[in-house]
Amino acid sequence: MQLIIHLKSQNKLSLPVDYGYRLSAAIYHLASSDAEYSRFLHDEGYGEQEHFKLFVFSPLKGKYIIKDKQIIFDGDMSFEIRSISKRFCDAVKTSLLKNGSIRLMDTELDIVMTEVYDNAPAVSSVDIRTASPIIVSSTDNKHTTFVSPEDDAWLEMINLTLYRKFTAAYGQEPPSIVRLSLLKPPKKVVSRIKGNWVTAYHGSFHLEAAPMVTAFLFETGLGSKNSQGFGMFNITGGDHNDL
Repeated sequence: MQLIIHLKSQNKLSLPVDYGYRLSAAIYHLASSDAEYSRFLHDEGYGEQEHFKLFVFSPLKGKYIIKDKQIIFDGDMSFEIRSISKRFCDAVKTSLLKNGSIRLMDTELDIVMTEVYDNAPAVSSVDIRTASPIIVSSTDNKHTTFVSPEDDAWLEMINLTLYRKFTAAYGQEPPSIVRLSLLKPPKKVVSRIKGNWVTAYHGSFHLEAAPMVTAFLFETGLGSKNSQGFGMFNITGGDHNDL
């Protein structure tokens, strides 16, 4: 399911350039209308070893300037939330209808409109472009290495995360792996999550997978740290062939 939330602020909205954590916190607050599920999502999540949240969100869209390491939005803005969990989306929708606004740091944002869709692309071959950069990493002896899409290990690690996430969600293996071919050189993005530096990559890819896998990734994201605003992608073209 996909929710596109349109917002308006009476004043300019000033956020740190690395504001994903703040937006993630606002989304968790929206989900708190279902208190039991919100506690489960925040404290446990899906899976026994890795605790997946099974949602992903986009950056804010709107007119902005960047000044003194702050991003300053002025006027209308929007962002998108996706999840395979109907319960999560219902909780967010309930909060949006009940409250009529959300708070980002010290600014109250009025909710102008919420678009609701349930049309994740169940296709086997498609071109995609990242809406938020993808994080792929490995940790050895407390040292984290971030991997580029141009590295041979990147796709293997994407599929390992897919396997763990899909199994946590459905209790079974995904019906296929995902194949991703770069369409142009990726763009490196360095940002911070709660004070920790991370390296992620924007890119355009050709994606091939079983339709169920494509739809799953569309609503949960590629790579890791999806619930902190990484790994969302949009469809840009391709064959759109069902298997």
